Formats: sequence, C-alpha cells, structure tokens
Amino acid sequence: MNETILILLAGGHASGKRSGCKILQQQLQKLDGELNVKEIDMNDYLEKDKLKPGCKEPKLYKWDILKDQLNFFMSQDYDVIILYGLYALYNNQIMDQATVKVFIDCDADIRLGRWIERDILSRSRDSTLNAVSVQHQQNKELENLLDIYLRYSRTEMKIYINDTKENADIILPRGADLVGFSLILDGLKPLLLKKFYQHQKKSNSEVDDAYAMKSTSSISSMGRDTVLHTLKQISEEPSVQSLTNDNFFNTTRVFHEAN
Repeated sequence: MNETILILLAGGHASGKRSGCKILQQQLQKLDGELNVKEIDMNDYLEKDKLKPGCKEPKLYKWDILKDQLNFFMSQDYDVIILYGLYALYNNQIMDQATVKVFIDCDADIRLGRWIERDILSRSRDSTLNAVSVQHQQNKELENLLDIYLRYSRTEMKIYINDTKENADIILPRGADLVGFSLILDGLKPLLLKKFYQHQKKSNSEVDDAYAMKSTSSISSMGRDTVLHTLKQISEEPSVQSLTNDNFFNTTRVFHEAN
C-alpha cells in the first residue's frame, strides 16, 4: 500500500503556486521530525517546442511521462510529494492518488499585477541600463505581456483552469496564504505523525509510549478520508473561526479565507 502523502497545488497564472510550494516545504521543515519531501513542477513536463507565449493548454503537457514519473516517485522513500502547476487538478489518474487537492485562487487583477512584478519590474531593478532605457524597455515588455494576457492567458483561464477548481478539496481565495497552508498542515498532522513514528521505528529509536499510542491509533485507516475529516474538525473550531471570515465545508470541499 502506497503511503506517500501527495499534495496537489493548482491555480491560475501568477496565483502563487510556486510560493505555496515553498511555504509548505518551509512549514514541513519546522515540524519535529525529518521528512523526505519531493516537489514536482509541471512546467518541467511541457512540450517546449509547441508552446505559445502565455498559453499552456492541457495538450501541451507530456502527461504519460508525468504520470510514470509520479508513480515512480510515489514508490520511493518520499514522505511528501508536492505537485504544482496550472493543471495539477486536471488529470483524473493523478487526482486519484492525491491525499489533498488545493486550488490557489486569486483575483484576476491581482494575478496580472504579480505577473507584471515578477516578469518585468523585478528584472528591471537588476538592469544595468540607464533610467530612460529601462523605462522604454518596461513599456515594451508591458505592452507585450498585456497582449499575451488578453489574447491567450485570460482565455485559457476561462476555458480550462477555472473548471478544475471544482476538483479541489480546499480553495484558498487569497493566493498563497500562510494561514491557509498552516491549516492544511494541521489537517495532514495524523499522517505526518504516522510518518515520524515510522522513521523512529526504522532507526530503532525509543519512542515515548504516549506518542506511540497516538501514532499507531487506527494507523491502517489513515489516508485521504482522515485528512478531510481532520480539516472539517479544524474548520469548526472557534480558534480557527477567529482567524477567518468564511469557512465552508461539505463532503468534498473546504473553503478558507484569511483576514
């Protein structure tokens, strides 16, 4: 039985998928216990020679290679795999293996602003050109980016990416939000606790009795249902309610919006 925790992070262009992956990795590293974490960027599986500027339609991905490599990684000694990309919630076979599925949502204007900051403004700060040349370069790049956004990216979002939101267990409507990802990790704690116990067992270290009892309780049934049940409990706790404006949960989805 495969016990690797697979987290899928999807979202629109410049919504914070890579940032969300980094936040998760940093939070996992802060936990008491060593975890072997693998990140997979879906951009690494694009048909580069067929790409259009600002457009990454589903047909441009090497799905068979991605699925084969994901299956391989899942069979290795990774405790957690984080797969992120525009279409992380697109393929049913990949989603069937997921422990938790997250859609990082964000207002279109904010995403466009982040895109401009990332691809134009941040690069201009490092430029060795004079101020006039930098401004001229920025204007040209901005015009090109807006054209790409209006002609390709916005359409791709409407036709393909928005619909994958329906496949999410958790939707973070304010981008890569630290509080939201902290709550996700709280939901994963039963499985992470199990991982720590297994590592302790492998290294023949002494384990505190109380910790061992907590770790081994219903250990065989721990999985996706356990995570979703824990997330439901978290969303109903008063301490969490005080951190959020809205928390909604049904059998398949958790919505979290941070203040």
